[in-house]
Amino acid sequence: MNNKYTEKDYIDKCNELNLIYVGNHKAKKVGTVIDFICPKHKDKGIQSKEWSHFHNYTIGCGYCTGRYKTTSEIIEEINTVLYTIIPGLRI
Repeated sequence: MNNKYTEKDYIDKCNELNLIYVGNHKAKKVGTVIDFICPKHKDKGIQSKEWSHFHNYTIGCGYCTGRYKTTSEIIEEINTVLYTIIPGLRI
């Protein structure tokens, strides 16, 4: 069975994930790639994900999932939690 997805499917999935659909394109060896913008991370620009994975996502933005956090951002989060638990404690 060959699943054929339309642009409406891509738009609907972006809407479901609260993302702004920008477009799609084909890429060698990966198939359809969805281009979108996360409203919370507009400053990061257009993000792209392979449709083969994207259509199963519950969170589409890599920044919202924490995938692209820097070491300093992670340390700041840890410090915030530690400071909340033990006032004055920092890494």
